[in-house]
Amino acid sequence: MAQLKVTQIRSGIGRKQNQRDTLRSLGLKRINDVVVKEDRPEFRGMIFTVQPPRSVVEEVESMTIKVHHLRPAPGAKTDKTRVGRGEGSKGKTAGRGTKGTKARKQRRRPRSRAGRCRIHMRLPKLKGFKNRFRVEFQVVNLDRLAELFPQGGESARPSWSRPAPSARASRSRSSATASSAASASQVSAHAFSESAKEKIAAAGGSAIQL
Repeated sequence: MAQLKVTQIRSGIGRKQNQRDTLRSLGLKRINDVVVKEDRPEFRGMIFTVQPPRSVVEEVESMTIKVHHLRPAPGAKTDKTRVGRGEGSKGKTAGRGTKGTKARKQRRRPRSRAGRCRIHMRLPKLKGFKNRFRVEFQVVNLDRLAELFPQGGESARPSWSRPAPSARASRSRSSATASSAASASQVSAHAFSESAKEKIAAAGGSAIQL
C-alpha cells in the first residue's frame, strides 16, 4: 500500500483544540517532526482537519520506503560533549567535581596497591600447583598387616588403617605396598602395588581392590 510522509512545518500553538488533538493523534509533537502513514482516507481527513496542506502539515506524494529513508531512532546518536572549554558546557571542572584524586589527570592506577607489596611479588614463582581435588593414599606395608593379623584371615581398612590427618575424609584412600611376605589372608584396599599383589598371591591370599 502507498504511504504518506507528513511533516509538521509550523507550531500548533494558537490552533483550535481539535486541530491540536489531531496533530497529537498523527504523532506530531513539534516542528520538523516527520511521520509516515498509510495512504488511507482517514489519515487524509486528519491532515485536512488540521488545515489545508502547506500550512501546518505538508503532504508528500505517495512513496515507497527505501534504505536511504531509514534514520536512527531519536536520541540514539548524540554529539560528543566537549568538556573544559568554558562555562557554556561542562567548563571549569569538566564534570569531575572539585579537587580530590578523581579530579586529577594523574589518577591512581586501577590495580595499584598504594605502596604495598605488588601482587606479582606475592604470587608463587615456581611452576605447578596443588590440586584441591587430589586423592591421598595412606600407605600400609605388608609387614604391618603381618603384625596385626599373624594368623591370616580377612583384613580391611577399618581394622588396620586410619585416614591421614592432612587428607580429607571424603577423599582419603588406603593402599598396600610390599615390604615382606605376609601370611595367607584376604586384603581389601583401594590400591595395591604390583609387588604387593605378587607377595599376597604367593602367600596364598587374595587382594581385593575397593
